[in-house]
Amino acid sequence: MRIMGHVSVRMADAGDWKDVVDLFSSDGNPYGWSREKWKHYYVDYPEGEALSLVAVAQDGKVVGHYGLQPVSVGEYSAMLGMHAFVSPQFRGLTIISQLMKHVVEECRSRSVDFLIGFANPQFEQVLVTLFKWRALGYLKFGVSAGIDFKPYKERYRIKYSDEWFVWKFAKAKGPYINRYEKDGESFHQLLKAGGALEVEANEAGLSEIHFWDPALYSQRRPEGWCQGVQIKVISENVDDRILEIDNWFIEMGDSDTFEVKSW
Repeated sequence: MRIMGHVSVRMADAGDWKDVVDLFSSDGNPYGWSREKWKHYYVDYPEGEALSLVAVAQDGKVVGHYGLQPVSVGEYSAMLGMHAFVSPQFRGLTIISQLMKHVVEECRSRSVDFLIGFANPQFEQVLVTLFKWRALGYLKFGVSAGIDFKPYKERYRIKYSDEWFVWKFAKAKGPYINRYEKDGESFHQLLKAGGALEVEANEAGLSEIHFWDPALYSQRRPEGWCQGVQIKVISENVDDRILEIDNWFIEMGDSDTFEVKSW
């Protein structure tokens, strides 16, 4: 445990779930946080021990959180960062700085090679400017009736077990396509191809599919909507090629933002 003034940082345990859910719900709980959802991410995760780090005030109240899940990328051991949140009453750099410092030390102790995340633009600025993460690149949607992933099969990608696909999507066989409604319009998002190198919309009874198109990856932030990807290397053994977005293949389902299950 690390003490910072009247706030300490430690690993969360099962008894903290209500306080963590209350923290995540302080903005109205638009993402449906519950005990079951916290347990799903941080207890039931099938690829190894997930980390749920909490900042705790002197009165025992949880005022900050940062979570990570272990993933494999080729020969490397990595951690996927997610669910960074600080109580509105404690906003500022102190708590998030101590959380991130603890994260790096914990991951080094576990021989993790690098951290990767899908932060929003505001948090990306904090990560890059203050905590020396790197903006790996930016992802944009493509739309197609047929998708050919064969040109990208040798790229770095996050590898998952069969158990992970069941945990994430509640079924063992893909492709995993999510219907998304916005402004009265329906979109069909390819969250994961499930190992398939080709995906045809008509095989799913659709005319087209939206997906993060590897042909549209960019090193610099493009105009319009995009999803940023951030990386922090903490091992000297990581090849520099890992720092180039065009050496990666990333799907929507790699991010905790996109889910199929209803909580």
